[in-house]
Amino acid sequence: MGTAIIPAVLRRPQLTPLGPGRDGRPLFRVDTGPQFRSRVLGGVLEIPGGGWVTDLASVPRLLPLTWFLAGGYATVPAVIHDYGTRHHAFPMIAPACFMRGIRRATLDAVFAEAMAAERDPPEAWRRWVIWSAVRAGGWTAWKRGRR
Repeated sequence: MGTAIIPAVLRRPQLTPLGPGRDGRPLFRVDTGPQFRSRVLGGVLEIPGGGWVTDLASVPRLLPLTWFLAGGYATVPAVIHDYGTRHHAFPMIAPACFMRGIRRATLDAVFAEAMAAERDPPEAWRRWVIWSAVRAGGWTAWKRGRR
């Protein structure tokens, strides 16, 4: 029987703050992307750097309670999720392949898995709130992503 995959962040992203975007959310340039060992995907994904821009967790600032509950958390999972949302794919280094055509449910499961592995946020209930918000509202960004 094979070794169980234990989800873990293997490399944290290097981000450069760029200031606020058009909607007021802070933007960051991804200089070096994270590596994450995923049980959901069955291997290690490596998000590229190269200067693409993310707003991390896209929590609406107009709803103060939402921001209080979910804002400022899950940086590494957000970079992973933003890349997957844009490309509907993940570059894998083990096994070496490019997973194309991932489903949104799989992407959101990897997001939840990364939050749990990082314990970011530390409270399980808060991770559930963030994951639920992504499941409920992430379809708009998903539809804008590549096919």
